[in-house]
Amino acid sequence: MTDPISPLTSKDINKDINTTNPIKNDDAIVTQMRTFIDALKQHNYAYYVLDNPILEDSEYDQLRRSLLALEEQYPDLVQPDSPINQVGDMPLSAFTQVTHDIPMLSLGNVFDYDYMALCAA
Repeated sequence: MTDPISPLTSKDINKDINTTNPIKNDDAIVTQMRTFIDALKQHNYAYYVLDNPILEDSEYDQLRRSLLALEEQYPDLVQPDSPINQVGDMPLSAFTQVTHDIPMLSLGNVFDYDYMALCAA
């Protein structure tokens, strides 16, 4: 049995951020990035390795978008282990690799039916 993983959501991370005073100090920006990175890694591990997601997809996407926004605003502070340019984690050994006859294409971040229908057209 594994230790329980307590979900950390973007609401938890953002609750102490004062949005009226933007972060100006490099250390504070890096600390915020590290918080998002650690949360995303935790969720990737639960999803890909344990096959036990602890967070809704929309909440995970919000965490990712929050980190991406910081990285775009402060590119010189991007952390080398940022999961933004990585996909997932090590998959369960029970999964087998499959080669598809027709490529599997991603819809990216589709959040509503109208956009999905537009992509499918």
